[in-house]
Amino acid sequence: MRALVIDDSRAMRTIMTRILGGLGFEVAEAADGVQALALRRRFVPALALIDWNMPNMTGLELVLAIRRQRACGGVKVMMVTTESEIHQIARARGRSRRVRHQALHPRRHR
Repeated sequence: MRALVIDDSRAMRTIMTRILGGLGFEVAEAADGVQALALRRRFVPALALIDWNMPNMTGLELVLAIRRQRACGGVKVMMVTTESEIHQIARARGRSRRVRHQALHPRRHR
């Protein structure tokens, strides 16, 4: 299976790529939404992990662009972010009832 990691932080891309690679994914990386859209033309992922705050195109803008593309079909999108404001989460959800909000709090998982 293929996964696309989109984050402007090289360190975060490396961490997520190593985790996904260890789970058997073939992983490609992009530093922002513009790069991710260009990459998706030749690398079609089953899963996309997307940072919220990036230059050139934010994670939310990328999610909306992916939704507009008919070829995105079954790609599962996961926002990886520290964003916690409820109105921002609602924007990411859009009208889709299939989108879930799962907040992971490090202090609760120790």
